Amino acid sequence: MEFESLILQEIKKTLKKKVDFSIEIPPQKNFGDFSSNVAFILSKEKKKNPNEIAKEILKNLKKSEKIKKHFEKIETKNGFLNFFLKKEVLLKEIKKILKEGKKYPKFRKSNKKIILEFISANPTGFLTLGNARGGFLGDTLARILKKVGYKVTSEYYINNAKTSKQIKELGKTALGESKSYLTNFLKEKIKKENLRIKKITKKFKKDKEKIYQEVGFLMAKEIQKENKNFIERKLKIKFDNWFSEQSLYSNDKIKKLLEILKRKKAVYKKENALWLKTSKYGEKQDWVIIRKDGTPTYFLNDLCYHLEKEKRSFDLFINIWGADHYSHIARLKVGLKILGISPEKLKVILVQIVRQKTKKGIEKISKRKGVGMSLETLINEIGLDTARFFFLRIEPNSHLDFDLKLAKEKSNRNPLYYIQYAYVRIISLLKKAGNKKYQNLRFDFPKKIENEFEEKLLREIIKYPQIIKEISKNYSCHYLINYSFELAKSFHQFYEKIPVLNSNPRYLSFRISLVKATKIILENCFNLAKISLPKKM
Repeated sequence: MEFESLILQEIKKTLKKKVDFSIEIPPQKNFGDFSSNVAFILSKEKKKNPNEIAKEILKNLKKSEKIKKHFEKIETKNGFLNFFLKKEVLLKEIKKILKEGKKYPKFRKSNKKIILEFISANPTGFLTLGNARGGFLGDTLARILKKVGYKVTSEYYINNAKTSKQIKELGKTALGESKSYLTNFLKEKIKKENLRIKKITKKFKKDKEKIYQEVGFLMAKEIQKENKNFIERKLKIKFDNWFSEQSLYSNDKIKKLLEILKRKKAVYKKENALWLKTSKYGEKQDWVIIRKDGTPTYFLNDLCYHLEKEKRSFDLFINIWGADHYSHIARLKVGLKILGISPEKLKVILVQIVRQKTKKGIEKISKRKGVGMSLETLINEIGLDTARFFFLRIEPNSHLDFDLKLAKEKSNRNPLYYIQYAYVRIISLLKKAGNKKYQNLRFDFPKKIENEFEEKLLREIIKYPQIIKEISKNYSCHYLINYSFELAKSFHQFYEKIPVLNSNPRYLSFRISLVKATKIILENCFNLAKISLPKKM
């Protein structure tokens, strides 16, 4: 059962008005299984103490038959409403987990269409550790959003517009007129494409700008092929769609967008450039969309790309960008507003840089200075599963200080090893339980749950649906990894304190069922994160 939906529904009934509040899992178990901040939201409007409001809501909630049926206690504490599920409800949920297995929990299907854009790396070289961080996050988030019932399209935006400065600079390097982005890989590509480069040079003769654009586009295309292959084969990330920035020009979409903006009288000329009146719609200043030399800015291209998302009937645009794009969010939202598209449709997740722990301390990874290792080297060194786990476990807007030594360590200090060890213990225990002695056990509800380690594990298991629901709203995939760790921790304590297979017959089938349910939830968590679990260590 979706307990969050039940609580939301019953609180709304007592309020008899529309209020935007949340239901969350409290940080400490003594605050219950679920908690609501509704009193704090209403206190601003009513100008009353949250505790007083919470007590008023509590009084009405206690009259609800549905609340009585599912919760043994509701309390107010520090302005929050805390809900404690009945033990029999917890036990029924375990039975449901055993029945649904990999499909648990089943959410209602939604007609909401979401486009999730991530990685979208510069077309001038190999992917970085930062690209991988956003990639693993986007790949996991896509699966979670699909799990809760949304229609999700994952998309890679190929930054390959021929008018971009990067593409032109890449062209100059291929022609030997610059050293930008020059790596051994690019040198090989230039050598391989020498004949095609000569043909382009001959075709456009003295039109240097055109030659730079076409040669740069050719080089970017070759780099993109390598990156796509790396993403699919090495990172195991499959995109539903690869969108070419250059297609915005090939199909005259940029031109049509400019016509729309002119009809809306949202642009003006100044200093030989074309400006968008973003200050009129809430931005601090106006922004250039066509430079003095007649080339479009990145802002215009991105605005056009998001207009295409709107035309494809997506209800929500989620973008995962590097932290250096922070200032771009506000202007893009204003640009959407000018086009009559709700800025609320755009949700941006910013990903901070990856740093590496070394003997000298924390250092920013820099190709130029030779600090840190490449993404491919890292995956070859520790494996994809470990890389995904350590990249996903930290909140995206926090710096990720990658500890290579810890990632490779085979001890309980390594959080991945700790979770894997719990899973291996489960596999071993269930294998022993497969003996004839334990066959044909029937799942029984114990009359009482008196053991604190049983109850702790039980309550930890049933948090899973709410964790998934929360991630689908706040996009914080690190919750999934943190939850997996806490579940493993509860299981280790349960395993070490309770002799499961030597239990009293009255509790034996229930305890084995608890172990099975833990196994299912750990597998479901790691399947969403696309991380494998070992059967032995």
